Amino acid sequence: MKSADLGDYQTVTTCSIESVYSFDITTLSVSSMGAVEASSETLTRAAIYLANNRINAIAHVHHPALWRQLLDLGAPATAEALPYGTAEMARAVAGLAQGEKEGSVVMKGHADGVICFGPDLARVQALLEEQMSALPG
Repeated sequence: MKSADLGDYQTVTTCSIESVYSFDITTLSVSSMGAVEASSETLTRAAIYLANNRINAIAHVHHPALWRQLLDLGAPATAEALPYGTAEMARAVAGLAQGEKEGSVVMKGHADGVICFGPDLARVQALLEEQMSALPG
């Protein structure tokens, strides 16, 4: 599993990728190697991959307008009381992605956090672009 923590960056390079070798959602432990440290949401992504073998790509973005619009449209969302970086958040997002081919999940307890997932990166990018193009203004 590979993950990128881009921060303010717009392009993924080998310097922004970490390889996750093992994880345990219950104990919140991650073993990884790379130029960046595993993010607090690595376990959420891992839980999605475990819950649904049709998902091969995940993007975790922060965008206030997208977050609000998806909530307004009734997109699947976690409970507001669930903080990010917890086993409970990981399980909740995985439960919402289970059985889906692609989609987005709003993380109510993770301000502006949206997880998009799909069969490959091209589809996840297209899904995000579709959702962003529907934003007002």
